[in-house]
Amino acid sequence: MKTILFILFSSLPFINFSVDTEEYYAVFSGKSIQNIDQLITELEQQEHTTTNNAYKGALLAKKADFEDDVSKKIKTFKIGVQLLEIEIEKFPKETEYRFLRLCIQENCPKILNYDKNIKEDVQLITNNFSKQPKSLKTIIANYAKTSKQLDATLLK
Repeated sequence: MKTILFILFSSLPFINFSVDTEEYYAVFSGKSIQNIDQLITELEQQEHTTTNNAYKGALLAKKADFEDDVSKKIKTFKIGVQLLEIEIEKFPKETEYRFLRLCIQENCPKILNYDKNIKEDVQLITNNFSKQPKSLKTIIANYAKTSKQLDATLLK
């Protein structure tokens, strides 16, 4: 019995409680600040993995849309973008992080001047699409249907 308990408890640090990809993108593409805040809180309570940091950054950038105060809107956006950019800098070939950045760059106000990487992100996403997990492929393909930059016909 002691051996079983030891094995059970010694493996706990390796259990990774992470946000479900589909759940994340449902919140990310939605229009509920409550859902965004709730998911940010969940991410903050979890291990600070690169994916969680990228997710949190993208959610903060999205949350900026809902802020009423202009200075708070800009501050929230910058914090979110900075978190995401740090993870992209660490893992420049991570397709999902580039996809998150593309979503933000395509949809943020032009005055924020955050649109310099659209072409390179589209290129990387298109080139690596076939290597992605099925759930992410579906999410990217659905986004491409309404995207002005990401051509759904090039996703193979």
